[in-house]
This record gives sequence, C-alpha cells and structure tokens, in this order.
Amino acid sequence: MPEAIGPGVWLSVADARLVVSSFATLRRHLGVTGGRVALPVEDLHRRILAAAQAASGAGASGFDRLLDPADADSYEDQIGTATAAALLGCTPANVRDLAGRGTLPGRRISGRWVFDRTTVQLEAARRRRC
Repeated sequence: MPEAIGPGVWLSVADARLVVSSFATLRRHLGVTGGRVALPVEDLHRRILAAAQAASGAGASGFDRLLDPADADSYEDQIGTATAAALLGCTPANVRDLAGRGTLPGRRISGRWVFDRTTVQLEAARRRRC
C-alpha cells in the first residue's frame, strides 16, 4: 500500500542540483568569513542531496559530476583578512586599510573583506623583494 505523503514541496532533479550547488557555495563563503552553516540547514542539504541522488540514479559521485563546475570552485581560493594578514606579515587592520585604499585588490562580502589567495601571496612575495 502506498504511503501517504503530507504537505511539502516538489523539486525537479535540476532544481535539486541548483539547491545542492547553492549549499556548497554558502558553506565555502561562510568558511572564508569564519562562519558556519546552521545544523538544520546542513540536515536539509543532506536530505535534498540524498533525494536528488536517488531520483537521478547517478549515485553520490555521479550526481557531483552533474553540478556546475564553475560553482564548485568559486570560493575555494578566497581568504579573509586574518589569513591575508598572516601571509603579508601585518595586522588585519592594515589589510583592511590596504584594501580600502585599493592597494590590495579585494571585495567586500557581507561587510567583510575577501581576497584572492594568489593575489595576496604575490603581494607578499613582492614585499619581501623590497
């Protein structure tokens, strides 16, 4: 006998891929800024991922390959002010000042400065040569 289904929301496999990809981007972004994803959000992510994998018949690794690769690495090499300061050998306040003056390229996300790790490493190497 079929199980009764209560109120809910139906997602297509394509929509589930988008949601899973968005969760991954959120997790990376929060990791850069020092935040964490709330446990209920992590639980929702796991349930949507499991349902999407089952519906697509792709399994875990197959479903991961279906995600947009451009989304997968968007925040991978991004660092915050504390890490940039450690690489540059200065204080986080100095890093924010450099970014605010445009001396160190960065961008503000939710009020926090975020920098490309490679750019900061190149700047650190340039400073050591001086």
